[in-house]
Amino acid sequence: MSHHLPSCALALCVGALAGGASAQFVPLFAAPTSYLQSFGAPATALGDVDGDGEVDLVEVTTIFLGPSVVRVTFGAGEGTFGATTTYELDTSAFGLALGDVSGDGHPDLVLAASGTDSVLVMLNDGSGAFGAASSWPVGDYPFAVALGDLNGDGQADIAVANDNSGTVSVLLGTGGGSFGAAASYGVASSPLGVVAADMNGDGRLDLVLRHLFGTVSVLPGQPGGTFGAAAGFASGAFPGASLAVGDLSGDGKPDVAVTADDSSAPGVVVMLGTGGGALGPPTKHALSGQHAQSVAMADFDADGHLDLAVGNSSFTVAVLLGLGGGALAPAKDFASESHDAPNVVIGDISGDGRPDIVASGGNASVLLNQNPNIGPWTDLGFGLAGLQGIPIVLGSGTLQANAPGAVTLSNTEASARAFLFVSLSSTPTPFHGGTLAAFPSVREFGLATDAGGKAAFPFTWPAGIPAAADFYFQFAVKDPAGPQGVTLSNALRAVTP
Repeated sequence: MSHHLPSCALALCVGALAGGASAQFVPLFAAPTSYLQSFGAPATALGDVDGDGEVDLVEVTTIFLGPSVVRVTFGAGEGTFGATTTYELDTSAFGLALGDVSGDGHPDLVLAASGTDSVLVMLNDGSGAFGAASSWPVGDYPFAVALGDLNGDGQADIAVANDNSGTVSVLLGTGGGSFGAAASYGVASSPLGVVAADMNGDGRLDLVLRHLFGTVSVLPGQPGGTFGAAAGFASGAFPGASLAVGDLSGDGKPDVAVTADDSSAPGVVVMLGTGGGALGPPTKHALSGQHAQSVAMADFDADGHLDLAVGNSSFTVAVLLGLGGGALAPAKDFASESHDAPNVVIGDISGDGRPDIVASGGNASVLLNQNPNIGPWTDLGFGLAGLQGIPIVLGSGTLQANAPGAVTLSNTEASARAFLFVSLSSTPTPFHGGTLAAFPSVREFGLATDAGGKAAFPFTWPAGIPAAADFYFQFAVKDPAGPQGVTLSNALRAVTP
């Protein structure tokens, strides 16, 4: 829907110009929204389990080694979660993975059941409901589980890290959610994390394990879903259970990040891949929070470099932005409300194409990514705070001819008048105690924020606009807490491709 006001039908217009303000940029993540869980969650996963297009949250909670509970909290749209369904197990479980193990297109649930030395498989009926668990024996005290097509037959297979036996168990899928007998491979003591990834570039999935005392093991995949002897690499990260694998350096070789859960010197350790499945020396990056519990990778700021998110037990998530070549910027903490063994998992919760964070432990805290610097869009700052802080404007869309997009406003007053200024150039100008960067405007559009302090201006980008054309967008919002009754969003610059 198109919104249009004549170019000076604004009660906010020129003549009220006064003062000035320094540029204020949009924080990478919004303040957390939390969903109360009764106890900590040792393992968490995200996926669309009910097929409605929204990301759902799956957690397993285990209390004092007693029977575990699986919680499925369904995505409700726009970065929120709604109803929760629980499944009580008759054993304790610490590891969890989501994936289609039955071949029907629906993500199923696989659990490492430490209490019964087994893997549990709960099949999804397609509606987001999971059936009774089937059990397959593995090693002593299975702690973590990973899924992947380990033998290349198109069926999902299972790898399980067994803490007490110092082994990894591999169960090859036979179809329909069934598996063959476990094959066991010896590794270093106390493996607590496992990831399936092609570490040596031969097209087969290898297994990467994280051990309690700091060793990282790599088992090369071989034909038929078998594995060669484990190669061990010392990370110096002690203690810890979490690892993440991805190409942090951008050289095409997978790298490994592991947490160092040391309350006196918490950190995250990166080991860059050197080729052939080998890892280079460890580099530790300090964290300010206590007890680094889990680590995940994603490109949060859309600059082409993978970044790290680390869950801490001090009500924070630390984000370390990738700088290229495997280098990382110093950690920046973002508030969460999860503290009891927080797990971090990454997914597009809000559906805007940006990777969001869920920190799960005690509470499940959702940190929505509000990076304005994505694709053709760049944040220029110039926000002016009101009652809710600085209003945030984000852009979406490629600006290709006839492609959809939107300019969205959030973090401002509910049911307030808002005006979107659009300009073809930027001459920052004093405006109601702040700075209007989308000036001189060629068009203004009047909107009203909803009960959540949000508004959206969707569009279809017109054809015929030349490449490298500049557009500037900024909102002004009626807000009694503004210096002159007005707040200003950050300004966005968009450049046509």
